[in-house]
Amino acid sequence: LKFGSTVRLVRPSPWSRSCTHTCSRARPRRMSPLCDECEDVVVEFEQGESSGLNEMAVSSHVLRLASPVFRAMFASGMAEVESKRIRLRCDVGTPAEFGEFYGFLLPAIGRRRTLSESNVDSLLAFSDYFQVDALKDECEEVLMKLPASVQKLLQAHRYKLSAQYERCVQAVAIEPYRDLAPLQEEPSVFLDVATRMQQELAMLLPVRGRLQSVQSMKPKISMCKDLAWDYIKEEVFEDGRRVDEWVRDDLDELLEILR
Repeated sequence: LKFGSTVRLVRPSPWSRSCTHTCSRARPRRMSPLCDECEDVVVEFEQGESSGLNEMAVSSHVLRLASPVFRAMFASGMAEVESKRIRLRCDVGTPAEFGEFYGFLLPAIGRRRTLSESNVDSLLAFSDYFQVDALKDECEEVLMKLPASVQKLLQAHRYKLSAQYERCVQAVAIEPYRDLAPLQEEPSVFLDVATRMQQELAMLLPVRGRLQSVQSMKPKISMCKDLAWDYIKEEVFEDGRRVDEWVRDDLDELLEILR
């Protein structure tokens, strides 16, 4: 090199590095563009005797940062952690759903993902199970915009979504045609709905009393209609309409409502 010449240093790309993970099994499928050195742990999903086992390579660093459950697991010194293979009973969801959940945890690219009606239920289940509170809060925000139902009420109770639970209790209590049979398995939820129904009924009682007072005036309203028809002259118009017909039709409509 001559004095004053420019030397250009080229840093090897992390994408070109070879995998340092050694394992007798085939490399599990990757769920992210992280390099192999980053994906240092294999998660195994136990799906039952008939469906076998599914595997996925993940980053222990991502899992530790996002979830106190994984953080405690990696700090425990369990044999599974030492072997870099963690077996999960996927009662909470499928391997594909866990893959989507893991995608939300990834730095940078996780921000591009969108919560929607199609994935919010599974993401809520995993975020609750692994105590990822930030993602769980986002799931509740999405659920608050969806129609309330008995199933959504039970879901809110199971995952302790206080705002969504209150909204669903109110919606179920004021809808008389909802099937409440699923609430038999959750007596406390059924009691909350029944209590809210009583509160709504108590608010309606004064209205009922006023309605009865109005209904008692039906004979007078009918008499006023007849008098208006008999004594208002046909040539009296208002906004291009005969007033006697206008009064008659409107009072007939009111009497129909009071039946």
